[in-house]
Amino acid sequence: MECEYIGCTNKKAVNSNEGANTDDGSRQFKVTFRVDMWTTNCATRISADLTSDAGLSMEWANDSLYKYTAALHAGMHTFHYRMEDGTAEGLSHEISLDTSLLLNVVFFNSWEARTG
Repeated sequence: MECEYIGCTNKKAVNSNEGANTDDGSRQFKVTFRVDMWTTNCATRISADLTSDAGLSMEWANDSLYKYTAALHAGMHTFHYRMEDGTAEGLSHEISLDTSLLLNVVFFNSWEARTG
């Protein structure tokens, strides 16, 4: 009789457990959020129910681009960006997660993707 080892059996997940033979549904995927703050001339934060910290500081990447990478559970996630002073953009972004993602760079307070 084979022993049951519970864990994440999804090979694409960052928490994949090669020893597991019974899936526990704990799939987590890497997501990189990116926002261009050029129009605001300030740093940014991301606000969402992504982790226990609802206001995560984003890392400066280059020029006016900020990014944050997190391991999130599969499913729907809603988030928005905030300026350093706490001012939130007037819209929300939503992603459906079933694999790791590098999100398009968007301008602050816009769904428009930055090109170039």
